[in-house]
Amino acid sequence: MIVKQPVQGKTATVRTQRIYFSARILPLESFEFKNGVLVDFVTRKYKETEFMVDVDSISSFNKAQRSYSELFDDVDYSKQISMIHSILNINKEIWKPGKIFEPIDVELHTISSRFLDGSQERIFNQFESFRHLIDLLLSPESMTIDSVKQKPLHDWLRSFETERGITPSGNMLWKILKRK
Repeated sequence: MIVKQPVQGKTATVRTQRIYFSARILPLESFEFKNGVLVDFVTRKYKETEFMVDVDSISSFNKAQRSYSELFDDVDYSKQISMIHSILNINKEIWKPGKIFEPIDVELHTISSRFLDGSQERIFNQFESFRHLIDLLLSPESMTIDSVKQKPLHDWLRSFETERGITPSGNMLWKILKRK
């Protein structure tokens, strides 16, 4: 139920019986604690987040590259995510939810692993099975990863399915379910 309508710069206030949750694991280069509290961290950079754009000109040999940054909007990492899917051979048969939820995402200039599980122990166990792939993606070496190394990730991704429905207000409702 909408309690307060959205206005410029503020989202709507809603009352719901649902909890929307996801956990992320980010690869870190370093972190800083003060008085036992985490106060800062630096992520391991994913080289593909160096936002370079080809600007087409009249002739194809006269292309210029321009750097850009987006100050107020979310950065569109769809090309980087598509490239990661291609490298890891993630397709519709392996990851049925498609773009509804990205289990491997790009944020904070690195690759994040995203989970829909509330158990820290299960998340860590799932992540450990494919952590080596994230490390390989972040390494400066060749981006070829053999299928044997991809199997644990593919097995985990195949364990999800989707269910589609309609909300009481008539909007599309997607559920991402973990097979038992």
